[in-house]
Amino acid sequence: MHVGVPVTLDGTQSTGDGPLSCTWSFENRRGSTIWETLTGCTLEKAFKVADVKYVELIVRDADGDTDTSRHAFPVEP
Repeated sequence: MHVGVPVTLDGTQSTGDGPLSCTWSFENRRGSTIWETLTGCTLEKAFKVADVKYVELIVRDADGDTDTSRHAFPVEP
């Protein structure tokens, strides 16, 4: 993954009582600061700065049940 090149974030393999809603939070390492929040189970995101990026996906189903997944990945120059 490189700066300026869009990456597809995909939460469509999530399960639950449909329909599902997905919220992506772009955070610092500890999750204490959220820089951006986007919605949609599939989206494209290009990063402007090289660094390790942290993203949390929150999936909510029709019954209000939620599940969270957090990932880190490097973005290179």
